[in-house]
Amino acid sequence: MKKVLQSILVLSCICIAVFVVSCQDEENETRQNEETLSKTAPLTGLMKRVSVNATVDDNIIDSTSCFSVKLPVNLIVNSQAVTINTENDYHLVSDIFEMTDADQDYVDFVFPITIIYPDYSEVVVQNETQFNTLKEACQEPEPEQRNIGCISIHYPIRVFGYNSNYQLAHTYTIRNDMEFFLLLFNLNATEFYAVDYPIIITNADGNQVTIRNNIEMTGAIMAAIEDCTVVVPECNTSQTNFIQAYNHLKGLNNVREEFTMDTDIHEFSFSVNRAGTICSIGYQAEERSTPIVYLIELVDENNNIIYTGNHTFSDQEREYISIPPVTISPGHVYSLRRSTPLGAGVGTIIWDRGNISAPFLPYTNGNITLLHSKFYVNGGMDTPVYYMLPLIDFVFRPN
Repeated sequence: MKKVLQSILVLSCICIAVFVVSCQDEENETRQNEETLSKTAPLTGLMKRVSVNATVDDNIIDSTSCFSVKLPVNLIVNSQAVTINTENDYHLVSDIFEMTDADQDYVDFVFPITIIYPDYSEVVVQNETQFNTLKEACQEPEPEQRNIGCISIHYPIRVFGYNSNYQLAHTYTIRNDMEFFLLLFNLNATEFYAVDYPIIITNADGNQVTIRNNIEMTGAIMAAIEDCTVVVPECNTSQTNFIQAYNHLKGLNNVREEFTMDTDIHEFSFSVNRAGTICSIGYQAEERSTPIVYLIELVDENNNIIYTGNHTFSDQEREYISIPPVTISPGHVYSLRRSTPLGAGVGTIIWDRGNISAPFLPYTNGNITLLHSKFYVNGGMDTPVYYMLPLIDFVFRPN
């Protein structure tokens, strides 16, 4: 009898163990299928976009979406000292732009400053030269990688971390976007996680919503993407600021338009009164039996090339070519240059032949100021002239 009881007891323990393991397996399978997420899960990518550093929010001070500037920061805005302590202070800059009558609005930083990239990595910037170098070298995030700014998570939240066997390994308390992004960003292929629902978010309408599972979270983020998608302004080539200015100057007494000035390089310098991008270049080619390939360059005041490309244009009318958007900032001088491989080449220009001692440049129209021109290499001189202007159009889109 004793041996029978022992056998029954052992069999019972085995059954209980099998039942427990079976339940654990079933629980793990349920958690794996319905709750846990991997580094490559679509919802992981969406939640990273919700929590990634919102580099576009401070464009009014740094004129780039490549990074943001760590607050607080001291600025000089149109000669006025301003301290930006929080995101709510950005309006102080636009308020000064509107209040002052400066021909060019500008923002200068009081260095050193710290910039923060989308992944929250930081770089201390010691001076304006270093700042401009970093800005020009940076590639702005693609649209599908940018912050989804019209949805926010209410912290703190809890996140459970699991190992490759879907066993609970960690419990994280997440207090802000940076902690959440870095947790998701640093996951490896053998790690999994689950958000401890319910959590609360604020949606694009400003309403607080309780989210109870991954499906609801996915739906809320997708709705936010649709609700807050930024429509990029069209790159409109009709009646640009430059063409309006050019046509006005062409109508002045003694100013005439000619297809002339036989030099390799035609260029002019300009500035803008607000941040924006250049998205298209318009030019009419010299008539040749073989189409001319022109080198088009945009150069900043430190002689850094911020755009370069080889292009052909129609020789019958002005033709526009699209270029990747080039960021242009107020308070800086840029040059738009066309070069030919011919040794010298003519182009459409206006100039005042009657009275070169009465220059028509600088001239401001809309958001741009045309400063001076140059015609040089294989003729001409590399010195600014203020009574000539080449017809090299560009489309400037203010932010």
